[in-house]
Amino acid sequence: MKRLFVLFAALIVGSFVFAQEKPTITHTFSYKKGQEAIVLDKINTYITEILALEMPDAQSFVGEINPLYCNREGNHKDSYSVRYKAKYAVNAGKASFDFWLTDIEHTAIICDRSQAIETKIMDPSGNYPKVLDRFEYISDDIVDHIRDYVKKDEKYKPRIGGLPYWWDMQYIVENGSVTYYKVLSSSKNLPREELYKIFENYFTYAYRSGKSVIENKNPEDFSIIAKGIYGDVHQYNGMCVEDYDISHVVSVQCRDGRVRVSFNIGDYDIRRTGNKYVSSGKFTRNIAAYEPFGSERDEEMEECLEKLEARLLAQFVEMQKAMDEGNTAVDTLDDW
Repeated sequence: MKRLFVLFAALIVGSFVFAQEKPTITHTFSYKKGQEAIVLDKINTYITEILALEMPDAQSFVGEINPLYCNREGNHKDSYSVRYKAKYAVNAGKASFDFWLTDIEHTAIICDRSQAIETKIMDPSGNYPKVLDRFEYISDDIVDHIRDYVKKDEKYKPRIGGLPYWWDMQYIVENGSVTYYKVLSSSKNLPREELYKIFENYFTYAYRSGKSVIENKNPEDFSIIAKGIYGDVHQYNGMCVEDYDISHVVSVQCRDGRVRVSFNIGDYDIRRTGNKYVSSGKFTRNIAAYEPFGSERDEEMEECLEKLEARLLAQFVEMQKAMDEGNTAVDTLDDW
């Protein structure tokens, strides 16, 4: 089974235990009736060959997400990992997927000592709103990708290699902001000096406008920090028009053969175009206040988050391309 990148793997101890199966979430999509055999074959192919997940029984698969959700307060961090099972069926033009958690593992960590102070297995049938909300969000994205694959034609282009965008992208919530990060590996195993030069060129090219600039370069520890903005990530059209921009701070730390990249996001910057009923203006919304990071629920924030994460992964892909090919072009981004 393909395993996701594990945050602080050395600190996550203990083992998963099997819990009583209890369906948690159901997702569905429709297809043209009479194509059950074709649809089922495509679903099986996507699960085994693209997601590389195990299928212990016919029309079922298992996986794990490690971590699913992280929260940090001061020097203390809580990390939640899950293992899940899913069963699916196709019948009369409808494909249905039932997901449930079989294990939830919670690890408490003291950050400055990189020390796990407690690891425990939690009852997956218990009430853990943030864990369940994040799992519903991710399981829905899995089914979205399966649907796209099932319905693909000759013009179909899978999103980011056909994998869900969260598949190998981790995040942590800290001090009212969310930091997404990935570790990129050099296909040529380049030394840190060369990787630093590649990313120095990358940021010089990509972060060259008034709103996107390099803030700090440190050739001694091979790190770069830049500030940028994703413009027009989302637009709301209702009683008024609201356009969403998202500022970020990106940091890279080069090591021999690999680079750790992180994007810190604090607020959504919203520009409102008013009318006789609603006044125009500018305001912000804090990303960490809304689900799956916080307790507030808002459909516009959920849609905006999905678009943000897609853009983040698109930039991770561009950075990987720069490492492998020395290419500084930003093909998938249009707002630098």
